[in-house]
Amino acid sequence: MEINNSITLIDDDSSILDLIEIYLDDFETFKINNLGDLENHLKTTHDLHLFISDIELGGEDSKKAYSKIKSYNPLSVIIGISGHSSFEKKKSVLEAGYDDYFIKPIKFDILKNVLNFHIEKYRRWIA
Repeated sequence: MEINNSITLIDDDSSILDLIEIYLDDFETFKINNLGDLENHLKTTHDLHLFISDIELGGEDSKKAYSKIKSYNPLSVIIGISGHSSFEKKKSVLEAGYDDYFIKPIKFDILKNVLNFHIEKYRRWIA
């Protein structure tokens, strides 16, 4: 099965979405600003498996976004991003099931390596 290099970016700050899109120019990106748009995106777009999501999402509970994504595709990889770097925040994100966590400002060279690792892992899982 062919795997595409598409990533869904979820953040309520459109400038963050634009910045991530610029640095991830090797990937096809979809930009989502809220949970309603995410739900519609999940219903209408196929072969979704990589997600980068703000864990705050404009006051919305990030666990809602996580649950929606995992209900659509349990093998999806979800990477959380946040401007907060407390140990408790990191711990709560990883306990919630996120596959990784980046603090803003994002180190894009590391993020690209992480994404490529997860793409290869996904290929192995569905082979």
